[in-house]
Amino acid sequence: MNKEEQEHKQFLEQQLQWCKKRDCILEEIEVKLHEMKKIAQYTLDNKLTAIELD
Repeated sequence: MNKEEQEHKQFLEQQLQWCKKRDCILEEIEVKLHEMKKIAQYTLDNKLTAIELD
């Protein structure tokens, strides 16, 4: 493997790591959004006091 191929491989490996990190972050966001949706749906389905709303 020549130097150019090695550099390209290293670049692609860095891109792969970046994509994996981004995928994990997006998965965490998805979990949080799902939790928020459940809370919002609960507040719509149940009558809450002012204290509970805060």
